[in-house]
Amino acid sequence: MAALQLLAYVASKTQELVGAFYIHDEELLRAINAAIASDAMQGIARAHLQEVLAKVPTDELLIPLGTTFIGLGMVGETPSQELIRAMSVRWLKIGPSTIARYEDLLTSDADNEVTFQEFLSLHPQLLDPMAMQVWAQPDFHGAHEPDFLIRRTDSSYLVVEIECPSKLLLTKIGQLSADATHAEKQATDYRSFLNERMTEVRQHFPGYRGCECLVVIGLEDHLTTAQLGALTNVNAARHNVRIVGFDWLGRRARAIVENMSAGEVETIRRHRVT
Repeated sequence: MAALQLLAYVASKTQELVGAFYIHDEELLRAINAAIASDAMQGIARAHLQEVLAKVPTDELLIPLGTTFIGLGMVGETPSQELIRAMSVRWLKIGPSTIARYEDLLTSDADNEVTFQEFLSLHPQLLDPMAMQVWAQPDFHGAHEPDFLIRRTDSSYLVVEIECPSKLLLTKIGQLSADATHAEKQATDYRSFLNERMTEVRQHFPGYRGCECLVVIGLEDHLTTAQLGALTNVNAARHNVRIVGFDWLGRRARAIVENMSAGEVETIRRHRVT
């Protein structure tokens, strides 16, 4: 309970620890409050709060949660809001612990495409946050077999081809590697195959009207600034095709979780550019 309460205070930057923790040492209290005021400390506290709530079994969490909410309610609503936000992340299909396991695989199993096929089959939201229905290695008349076909919540579709994190994404001069070019061709060939059989395809894939393509290969963290610029240009030159590194999927997932847990989106009204 004390850990939940303290992390909620720090995450909300609420400097009200005297009554809650009976801290009588004024110098210590000033040091704690100075730490709480740090934006960096706020982010660390949010991450740890999410981790604690994610790992504690539900039956062991109910009483501490109730007691913590009572204690936080005596201070104000801001720490309670932080606790609620962290609880919402607990029920996400893709939370901090899942992302951490995925990122570990980028190092431990960088050469094993099967490992990533299985992991992404279990957690397809890493491939697309809007995923509603996923076909892993669908066999359509035995002619083509992509790694994934994803139906999103708006009934748009995405064809995904994955390689391995260890494979080359771009050459040193900023051109797509042979493996990346091959994977792109596989994805676009499958898209063409489906589009040429629209009536039959819709009997198997509800509401199909065409699809986008995603190719996942290599790691973007290994690219130079010039290569990253070249990758941006490569993607800009393509229509409904995107080529990314495996680490890009992890960064996007983390950004989504952090955005949800922060619970704050800045709205800028009637912004004028002169």
